[in-house]
Amino acid sequence: MKTIKTYQEDVYLKNLSAIVIDISSENGITNIICDRTIFFPTGGGQPCDNGYIDKYFIFDVYINQNGEIVHSTRDIKNIDSALSLLGLEIKMKIDWDRRFRNMQRHLGEHILSGIFYKLFSGNNKGFHMGDEYITIDIHLAHGMLTKEMIKQAEIEANKAVQMNLPVTTSFFDDRSEASLMPVRKPIDIDGEISVVTAGTDNNIIDCVACCGTHPSSTGELGLIKIYKFEPNKGMTRIYFDVGMDALNKCIDSMDILKDVSNHLSCNENDVYKSILKKEESETILKNSISKLSSSLMDIKINSFYEDIISSNIKGLYEIKEEDLDAERANKMAYKLIGKLKSYPIIDEILIGIITQDNNLILASNGNISCGSLVKNNIKKYNGKGGGRDDNARGKFDDISSLKSFLGQIRLELN
Repeated sequence: MKTIKTYQEDVYLKNLSAIVIDISSENGITNIICDRTIFFPTGGGQPCDNGYIDKYFIFDVYINQNGEIVHSTRDIKNIDSALSLLGLEIKMKIDWDRRFRNMQRHLGEHILSGIFYKLFSGNNKGFHMGDEYITIDIHLAHGMLTKEMIKQAEIEANKAVQMNLPVTTSFFDDRSEASLMPVRKPIDIDGEISVVTAGTDNNIIDCVACCGTHPSSTGELGLIKIYKFEPNKGMTRIYFDVGMDALNKCIDSMDILKDVSNHLSCNENDVYKSILKKEESETILKNSISKLSSSLMDIKINSFYEDIISSNIKGLYEIKEEDLDAERANKMAYKLIGKLKSYPIIDEILIGIITQDNNLILASNGNISCGSLVKNNIKKYNGKGGGRDDNARGKFDDISSLKSFLGQIRLELN
């Protein structure tokens, strides 16, 4: 037989006595079925209730194919203990904080979805109740929701909360009866149907078929706060929350805003402008540093060039530039090779630049294959790397290994 759902009669009921009519155990999980239950099963986008049956913690609740509500626990250690509950009257107690939070959040979804529908004919095509936030996916016939539209919906939703409107649930035997209600979207399920209405006859905020639990008035939400929105598969995904979750998020965000404004020595309302001004100053500074770095690099390249030319160097020319990262060292190597293109023995010179964190950049005009030198030798010296004929990179565990690798290259080039 189907389990009597007492949460439909009174969503505020926290304790209940019931009779165990079936019980089974498998893989360390005991499933308990009673003649009635206070526990809401997972469904309609709402997580199930948690709580206790006698001393046993119920971690999962669901409806089976027979319409019975199953309560799952891991606390009964053997089948004999489980079977001993059959026919007994047990005590049920739900985690009320979890239930009420889910009630608030579910009604918040109804109100916000109803407002988007009422204002912009936006249809809710997706709903997810997560730990950190709730999401709904709103579809418009043309275009996407704008920032202004979302702000307007948030304000209207909170007005509905402040009006403390009644929330009622009507039960029907089939959808033909239920469809007579002013529902937001067509009812496409058969069998017993419950329709939740937020508002009064002359001020309906939302009316939709739903099997979840909800507070009896909109005022019990306290607050609906939208966190952000983004495009999602042609719809607008809205991230939001309600009640204490939303309030705590606002408090945390304000604390962060205050910290940032204090750090920037400005008013909270001027934080964004201050950040933009700071970024502008940093951009100017970075450009100046980049120009100075480029000039310094050119000076060094000219110095290396003069040294190579005056000393008639061939083979490996080693440069130590520990202040450079690999990218800038690679740029230096290319510039130096380019400057040396008219050097009579350019085919016989290999530039090796040691950079930060035991990195090595090799460059040539391609006659000496940098990539082959790395590929054939680097593993012998606990390094990793690769490259092509005119350019290659290597990374070593320590400077000693890098130096040994360079020593091997010198031998091969000589």
